[in-house]
Amino acid sequence: AVALSRVPARYAPDCLSTCDMCMFCRDEARDNGSTDLLGRQVRDELGGVSTVAEALGLAEGTLEPAEGQEEIARLTWLEDRLREECLR
Repeated sequence: AVALSRVPARYAPDCLSTCDMCMFCRDEARDNGSTDLLGRQVRDELGGVSTVAEALGLAEGTLEPAEGQEEIARLTWLEDRLREECLR
């Protein structure tokens, strides 16, 4: 387990049906709050936002976007507003 933890996991939900190491990687992704848990398409769309907490902070406007994250921050903020409107 120590040797495996030295290699960063790149978990995706579809790994469950294809990889014997999927549970190890999934646990690591959960422990790190990784966007990998949301699936490859979502992870790729978030482009450089590596944690769920970071994505939520950008969406809520409580986190200042890093250089290069301005567009993702704007889009997640807009998506959060739309979600709030739909839930009302």
